[in-house]
Amino acid sequence: MIIKRCVAFQSVSIKCSLFVSAYCVAAVEGKMVSFTGSYSPQEAQNAMEQHTLVPYERGDLSNEGGMLNYWLFRQCRATAALVRSMLGPVIFTFPALYQKTGFLPGLLLTLASAIWSTCTMMMIAKASDYICQAGGKEAPPTTYGHLCGCALKKTTFYRETICQRISRIVNYAVAAFQIGTCCFQVKFMTTHTAFLAKMANCTFCPETSYCHLIVLPCVCIVGTISNLTTLARMALLANALVAVVIVVVLQEAASKADLQLLRQSGHANFATLFQTLGAIIFAFEAQTLILPLRNRMHQPRKLASPMGVVPLSMLTIAPVFVTIGSVGFVALRGRSPESVLLSDQLITHQWIQIAVIGIMIFAVMASYPFNLLAVIDILEELWNVTLQGWSKKVKKLPLTFLLRLLLSLLVGALAMGVSNLESITSFLGGSVGMLICFVVPPLMLLPLELDRNAASSSSSSLSVHKKRLLTTLRVAQSFIGIAVACFILTAKIASKVGGQ
Repeated sequence: MIIKRCVAFQSVSIKCSLFVSAYCVAAVEGKMVSFTGSYSPQEAQNAMEQHTLVPYERGDLSNEGGMLNYWLFRQCRATAALVRSMLGPVIFTFPALYQKTGFLPGLLLTLASAIWSTCTMMMIAKASDYICQAGGKEAPPTTYGHLCGCALKKTTFYRETICQRISRIVNYAVAAFQIGTCCFQVKFMTTHTAFLAKMANCTFCPETSYCHLIVLPCVCIVGTISNLTTLARMALLANALVAVVIVVVLQEAASKADLQLLRQSGHANFATLFQTLGAIIFAFEAQTLILPLRNRMHQPRKLASPMGVVPLSMLTIAPVFVTIGSVGFVALRGRSPESVLLSDQLITHQWIQIAVIGIMIFAVMASYPFNLLAVIDILEELWNVTLQGWSKKVKKLPLTFLLRLLLSLLVGALAMGVSNLESITSFLGGSVGMLICFVVPPLMLLPLELDRNAASSSSSSLSVHKKRLLTTLRVAQSFIGIAVACFILTAKIASKVGGQ
């Protein structure tokens, strides 16, 4: 079985560009495998141009009908991979978010984030398309930071060393966001493991429960798995189980929902609204970060076409988020569930509750190595260079294994210091995610668009006005991202001060 690691052009990334930045794709015999979480695998290689098709497959593509069928097949697979990448535990935070803000504000925030993320994803796709067209025989960008560095190098007078430093800074920001995503996964597993121990009336720790700590060694062990075949099979199984959980929870929520409650208006203050916005942005960011990483697509423009992967995936996933948030909102009737999966409020049979939580813990555990893999791709080169002298003294030193183990320990320590899941999603969405997904893309695409406009048109007055309008638009988009990030972080600090 041949495993290809590609990264899905999902800057329509958790979540199109700004929260985007670190995503890997795994393909098993040409089939895309997605993970439940903010990391998404996808086969994004053009098999025809790379001559990876077997002879009889090439013959099938020799006519126009065969090419059209193959293109549609690839589009469907890519769209399905992007959609599955967002169907993780983050979607179950929407009912609680709608509880905090009210139905209508939550709905508007979700739709606004979906539109904003889609626009940003298309910016990344266009930037990558420009780079691929202008690059000639040069290798296409392999990371989000590499994409930014290429854009600066081609359109500015910055030295190559400065562009490389900017590229590294952006990649480190992506790695920080992915580490935060791993923290969300670990916190999710520890929280729900403790919830299971409480449901089972654990007798080993009657006063203070420490059962959830069993997750940490499991995370360290799973994080060191490097066999992509094993990881891909785990991800396939996890995807199927998560789909079952979503159906069960949504069915229970719909059966207990009272549509009359939709008329209730929520009253949310400044801090609540912007914290909720940060959490919703985080949910879309997981998809946003995928696109630029290891982008090996020869025709990235197909991502942003009217019937491309980005618009179709967002048109699919945004209604899913709205549905889960609204149905969960009317089913909870103002109550705050102890479990983000809503199983304690909606499911009456205890064994079904335990099964649902157990399945989601396994699914998140299966997706964790892929999120960690995104960090490894960025830090491995620096790690190897730093320890190069030491590794020569110790033959065959497993540097990658040590890096995986060290990162897992770091993630575990950070996750244990976080109070709840909501604090992770809100902070990540409003800080690093906002920077790399909504501030960087407009500023990265702007010089490329101006450069292309100058090369393709004469210096007429109309062209000058277009340039000014384009510059104003892109800069305004970046300032909006910075302003939203400041408001979210201010709201976070204000809520902590108010709580104390």
